[in-house]
Amino acid sequence: KQWYQRRVPITAGGRLHKYDLWFVKTMTEGFLAGTFMKIHLTQLGGNAANVIQEVRDRCRNNQEDFDSYKNSKVKAAQHMAEGNMLLYKQAKGDCDLLRTAHANNGINLPLDLEKLD
Repeated sequence: KQWYQRRVPITAGGRLHKYDLWFVKTMTEGFLAGTFMKIHLTQLGGNAANVIQEVRDRCRNNQEDFDSYKNSKVKAAQHMAEGNMLLYKQAKGDCDLLRTAHANNGINLPLDLEKLD
């Protein structure tokens, strides 16, 4: 059983920093069969880390933000069920909380490679 590394394409809506790394494993056995396990590594202080921290803090402190983010993830889950992580990432990002967090951290979607730190 191997893990593999995937650099998410710039069009995926998931890559926020040129050094973002994703590790993805498709589960093939047990009750998790057919699902993905993902690990996203990013540099502290980079765009992605700042967005992740802002989303976390806003979800902890504001029930509306939490519900909006949760609902976008639940709606996007159909893409994961179909095995399409890239469409999942795009659909999950289609909520005001993430758009605001991106804008607050100088990230305009679609992503511009020249503006990534």
